[in-house]
Amino acid sequence: MEWTRCTNMETARVEGTAPAVWSAALVAWWQVLCDHAESASGWDTIVFDVWLETGRLIGHVQRADQAIGVDRGARFCLLFPEIAAAIHQAGFTDASLSEQDARLAPLLDASIRHEATRARLKRLSAGRALQLWWCENGSLVAMPTVPV
Repeated sequence: MEWTRCTNMETARVEGTAPAVWSAALVAWWQVLCDHAESASGWDTIVFDVWLETGRLIGHVQRADQAIGVDRGARFCLLFPEIAAAIHQAGFTDASLSEQDARLAPLLDASIRHEATRARLKRLSAGRALQLWWCENGSLVAMPTVPV
């Protein structure tokens, strides 16, 4: 994946629709996000925010005592054009959103538990109370346990 930088966001486009392609992209995204976390300061939370209508997954680090979006440095966006196109073609219906969420959410969950991600999160959680915030459209929906 190639990352392009625009203002305070780095974006990589996920080409293809195969679950294996998406899974690999998600694990790679976690590695880039963890690289950033290792170099950032003043944070205790990793936020990953799903914006299905635009096919974006945006991650950043921040403090837990601040509102979602008060990030510490760059944001890292994975763009899934297939998700946005499918929702758009279906007329932005609740069913299309649910269908695309059902495609992405299990892969995102598995990427958190992937061996490489777990190792990085374990290293990042040393000496701090690390939190993960799973958000949708800027609103917190879950706080998965850090899989160490």
